Amino acid sequence: MRSDLFIAAKKGNLKALQILCRENANGRCRMQSEVTFERNTVLHIVAREGHLELVTWILQNAKCPSILAGARNSDKNTPLHEAAKKGNPEVVRILLKYNKYAVYRRNQFGETALIIASQHGHVDAARLLLAATPLFLVFWPGVDHQTCLNAAAHGGHLEVVKLILNEKPSCLNMIHLILLVGDVNGVTPLHAAVHGGHLEIVREILNTPLNWFCGMNCCDKSLMTKKDDLGRCAIHIAAMKGYGNIVDLFISMMPDCVEIRSSCLKTAVHFAVEYNQIGIVKRLVSENEDEITAKLVSCDFDLSGNTALHMAAMNSVDPELLEYLLSFPNVNLHAINNKGLSPLDIAVEAASQNTSDFGEIVRIFEGVGATRSLIRHSKPWKHSQQNNSKDNGSVQDDKILDVDTLVASLIATVTFAAIFQVPGGTNESNDIKNHIGVAR
Repeated sequence: MRSDLFIAAKKGNLKALQILCRENANGRCRMQSEVTFERNTVLHIVAREGHLELVTWILQNAKCPSILAGARNSDKNTPLHEAAKKGNPEVVRILLKYNKYAVYRRNQFGETALIIASQHGHVDAARLLLAATPLFLVFWPGVDHQTCLNAAAHGGHLEVVKLILNEKPSCLNMIHLILLVGDVNGVTPLHAAVHGGHLEIVREILNTPLNWFCGMNCCDKSLMTKKDDLGRCAIHIAAMKGYGNIVDLFISMMPDCVEIRSSCLKTAVHFAVEYNQIGIVKRLVSENEDEITAKLVSCDFDLSGNTALHMAAMNSVDPELLEYLLSFPNVNLHAINNKGLSPLDIAVEAASQNTSDFGEIVRIFEGVGATRSLIRHSKPWKHSQQNNSKDNGSVQDDKILDVDTLVASLIATVTFAAIFQVPGGTNESNDIKNHIGVAR
């Protein structure tokens, strides 16, 4: 592309652009053939800058305006993609007028113009694109499996989320399905909103009607229990990041969410303790009876057999948090994990390597009467035996093979013996040759 043409387009100089495009009889054709090194046309440039007057003039004077409006650059972005990123609704409107099929075009990342507008929170541009986009394409994910709803939630764009959830009431059943679909990392819109600490978006998602034709408004537990690729539910992410207002919302809508387990069997209390979130721990256990609290703190085992007290010992939590965990009656100070270690064992071993960080943890445990385990068990404990455990999977497989071999041997032995022991099972004559065991 000529430098003077590029500068005129970028700066929005309509008069200069008109002169350059009409210098000869082929001016109209050159407007489509002139491209930059990245294959951007003049229309890409003016749409990216949001120059409505220039966009209008170029489309009105182009030889094939629909082709120009759908042209792709080296990233496969059309002028509509550029306008969606800029967020100028009038530019989006006129581009759709000349090529309504541009909404189908995806760039090299699989993104439509609607996904890009949602990513950047341009609600007016998103509204125009949403109205022009077929229903199936609204919820069709990009290459990374990210839908426009996921993009808006991840960016914290509440108004765009509301627009997508409420714009087409006839497709709420499909919206509900999309809320359960994660991106390439298994992150659903709810996960994305929680990651960013976007309380109002979390509330909007949880308040989405499950059954639009009968107007139900209640929390869907499937949204709360959906796991990402790391096996974490939304409550676990909120706990580890310390988002107390989101945790409060989850508990108010689903009181038993504190018992939801991750893929490695951790509860929200495990995550909160692991990341030293004392405020979250108090929110999670304060409303429960002492017996339930004691269970959450010291009797809920993860896949490695660790309780919240084990997590506190191995992560050198704030002494205030540990003292809070130990303040409840009936807390089990002697729980043993899969390696045969009590919380005090872990703290003592850690203190031997880093006394400055773990010495206080040891003193607190010893102060309440915690003891070290007498025997370190190499076998997995009953509470944490899982076939899919990474820690004890090979041991379990060996045990299964041994048992199978033993059972097979017993069956073969019993079957062979039955030939001789069942009455009439062999020829009972005194002839020596008949004692060979010929079955009848």
